[in-house]
Amino acid sequence: MSKIDSAAGRTTERFVELQAWLLAAIGVLSPAAALAQAHDRGVRHAATDGGAPVPLASLSANEMPYFEDGARRFQIEEVVSGATSTQGNGLGPRFNSNSCSSCHAQPYVGGSSPPVNPLFSIAAAAGAVNQMPWFEAQNGPVREARFVQSNGVADGGVHNLFVVTGRSDAGSCNITQPSFLPAGDPLSGQGGNRNIVFRIPTPTLGAGLIEVIPDSVILANQRANSSLKQRAGVSGHPNSIQGGNVNRSANDGTITRFGWKAQNKSLLMFAGEAYNVEMGISNQLFPQERDETQACQANAATPNDTDNFPPPGAPVVASAVLSDVEAFANFTRMLAPPAPARRYLRRWVARSVTPRHSPLELPLRAAPTSRRASPCRTSGSSYSRTCWCTTWGCAWQTALLRGPPVRTSSALHRCGASDSACSFCTTAEPVT
Repeated sequence: MSKIDSAAGRTTERFVELQAWLLAAIGVLSPAAALAQAHDRGVRHAATDGGAPVPLASLSANEMPYFEDGARRFQIEEVVSGATSTQGNGLGPRFNSNSCSSCHAQPYVGGSSPPVNPLFSIAAAAGAVNQMPWFEAQNGPVREARFVQSNGVADGGVHNLFVVTGRSDAGSCNITQPSFLPAGDPLSGQGGNRNIVFRIPTPTLGAGLIEVIPDSVILANQRANSSLKQRAGVSGHPNSIQGGNVNRSANDGTITRFGWKAQNKSLLMFAGEAYNVEMGISNQLFPQERDETQACQANAATPNDTDNFPPPGAPVVASAVLSDVEAFANFTRMLAPPAPARRYLRRWVARSVTPRHSPLELPLRAAPTSRRASPCRTSGSSYSRTCWCTTWGCAWQTALLRGPPVRTSSALHRCGASDSACSFCTTAEPVT
């Protein structure tokens, strides 16, 4: 794990440094140029889109069965009772969906909200009498709701979208679905009940690499390059959790990192909370139901999800012994991070700055509009010149020149470049 720790630390540090350089670069552009460079090319597609979940490349043959077992359970449809061999018991009494993969499906299982909202079929499944909340759109993202206040008191908790009332597998359960009115625009989520805040499902791709970053690396990256960050307007601190503790676990005081407010320390805790909150399934980490209405407890045994010890004399299959929550944690821990769609990342060489030797490649853009050295040959004044070197679509500052205007070849020489294909100089305001 030490190699992963080290790599994660270097990646985080480079990303923070890169943010500062990019912000500084944007600051030297004219308003028109800054606006001209903003262009959303839409979703970047990759060869793995719509395929099977992608594991970390370093998984061993012994680890792969746990990844595959977790992926299978991640896609199981949960019902209240009477599950078939491909289903699981325990749904409800209050829930947001009936499967992990229904909300984590883009670009493949383990990702984020799918392009077609699955909740429209889930709301009425098995005869349920739920009304679709106004902020769920057929071709919009899955949204879950938190109430700012309840009965005049600060809330902040998830209020489940649906109840099992009316389902053929829910017996006499008769609890009421929350009201989310007044309604607004379903697609944007704007203009409706101001007491509701929304969240789109969090992708879990590469989550295991986040889990193993040492606290010391996170804090060191926060402190690193402080003056550069300050000049670029980059600031902040680790995220806050409920109770006001700055990104610290209430259990052991270490930095937390998963969940809506980064409130969970580990992927195991993250999985346990999601199983109970999103699907209403109690487990060994969260043993009680969120709604304990007796008539809604179709499964008398709680927690609903536990370790699966085989009966006496039965063969032991190691992965099968695990609870669903443990299997979910293994799956998300072993998921590979998303791969960049590199075919979209080429030759934006003049309008952004990246640190020297940065591996970042920037989106394809037209040729730069910045003035180069040759138009800047104005006699009688001294100018400030910024020189750049560009390679494979990356750009970094190589020199800041002050003095009388010079010919292009001289400027390039002073930038440390041998020809105009590698470097150019832009001229700023006259030096006073």
